[in-house]
Amino acid sequence: MRRVLSLAAIAALLALAGAAPAAASGQSLCSKGDVQALADGTIPVAKQVFKERENGSGNAWLCQFRFYDGNDGETPDNPEVPDVFRQSDWFLAGIFDWLTVAEMQELGVDRAGAAALIGSIQDRLFWREQGGEWTELPLMETPYRTVRAPWGEVLNVFRHRYHVFAAGTYEPGIYEWRVDTVGPFDPPEYTTYGEVHIVPS
Repeated sequence: MRRVLSLAAIAALLALAGAAPAAASGQSLCSKGDVQALADGTIPVAKQVFKERENGSGNAWLCQFRFYDGNDGETPDNPEVPDVFRQSDWFLAGIFDWLTVAEMQELGVDRAGAAALIGSIQDRLFWREQGGEWTELPLMETPYRTVRAPWGEVLNVFRHRYHVFAAGTYEPGIYEWRVDTVGPFDPPEYTTYGEVHIVPS
């Protein structure tokens, strides 16, 4: 079971996806439709180029941030470098979970067992203005399905859990997020965290 993409997979996907177009000054980069497509889609990988050029967030995903901080000390990303969105942007926060056929065989589970295993993972998303009180945000979840990843591997049981931030919901400022996760991991509980900057449109 995997919750993040390997560096090799990300490199291959970015080569397939190409660079995202830079946003014009004052123009919203991420629409409601863009974010809904991300919510319904599978493993989108395009990066938000205007962040790299204007705001320094070199590992930012297009119109979204993910529930892992990638704090590996090799690539500057969240939480070392915040994700940056404009106040007029819609954006999404989420996490993919999946099991391949080989992983299911290794675990000795059928499709129903794989879905139950993934379903046992519980993520709780919390959000606050920097230094304020934490508020829990609700998560949506896609149905379980089988998808073929852009690098060719079949992900036999796949789901996406996410929260959508509507444009204009928050004033410009610095915001913090954390995700408390419980699941069939070692250790079974862990927390990821990061920072989001919302800038004027």
